Amino acid sequence: MVAVPAGVARAAVIEDLDDQCFVGGDTVPIDGNGFTASAQVTIAVSEGLGGTTTADAAGRIHTFVRAPAATGNAVAPRSFTVTATDGSNPGNVAPAISMFVTRTRPASNAPVEGNPNAATTWEFANFEPGRWIYGHFRFKGTTQRTVRFGRAGDAPCGQLRVRARRVPVPRLHAGRWRLQIDQRKAYSIRTKPRFVVKFSLMRSPRPGR
Repeated sequence: MVAVPAGVARAAVIEDLDDQCFVGGDTVPIDGNGFTASAQVTIAVSEGLGGTTTADAAGRIHTFVRAPAATGNAVAPRSFTVTATDGSNPGNVAPAISMFVTRTRPASNAPVEGNPNAATTWEFANFEPGRWIYGHFRFKGTTQRTVRFGRAGDAPCGQLRVRARRVPVPRLHAGRWRLQIDQRKAYSIRTKPRFVVKFSLMRSPRPGR
């Protein structure tokens, strides 16, 4: 049996991020253990900026990295990997963990442009899992209808995909509209987090047209 020198670790790990969902630029805490005591540890983030930190006397680390930007138009979260390498024992590399990132918090494709009576696919992400997602359609400062789209799915990132009309309101008015998507049944301009989009209807279309 080969003796392991004192202070040298053999099984580095990074603690799971508990299925948290981030937005590009967020500060993400990174905790780990199993590193060589007092070693310099290099943190690497796929497509992002990592850094270095120093393990304590017990081989633990606690540091922060920035979440990479989730570029593109997709609503679904992007997955990035985080690894950590022991500078005193380069073979001691913590298994990669996943970091999930969306463009905004919360996020939606809000597909309101086009025929308002046509069915389309609504997408949602970075909502609190298990809670209902509501859309408050407002015209001239009045809520015309609050739509319950469905429950946000399990982590990561409380996602939901559902088919619904673009503007599921019984009576459509020509003019400027405001849609607020959140997880409260009753509309409030103070609700946070929320996703807001403004759109216009050029005329009041007939159902099915």
